[in-house]
Amino acid sequence: MDYLFEIFSSLEIEEVFNYNNLFHSLNIDDIKQHIAILRSINCHDNDIRNIILSYPEYLNRSITDVEHLISKLRDLGIEDLDVVFDSYPYLLSKNDFEIEKFINDKVKDGYDFLDIVDELESTPYVID
Repeated sequence: MDYLFEIFSSLEIEEVFNYNNLFHSLNIDDIKQHIAILRSINCHDNDIRNIILSYPEYLNRSITDVEHLISKLRDLGIEDLDVVFDSYPYLLSKNDFEIEKFINDKVKDGYDFLDIVDELESTPYVID
């Protein structure tokens, strides 16, 4: 747990624990992997704190699912994932196929693909 104190205060850890029912079952390696993913997209400690405090269930997500989501967003040309996830952490609750479905539905409705990607990047909550 000492690893968490490098990023979070004890009060913040308690808050995550209270809002994430599965937090007690996670091991430190799982938590480190989730934090490493955020660091790999250029999130700084403050971004990581904001993301996890806003969406503590992120720590429960499958590493593979998160990696697929990130890969999908990068394939779409969304580069500033640190900013996107910091501004809307709940996007991390989505799967890559949900992003694909969102885009396909918008294209079927006549929207331009690049406009959809721009909208997703600038206002990621549109996917909800």
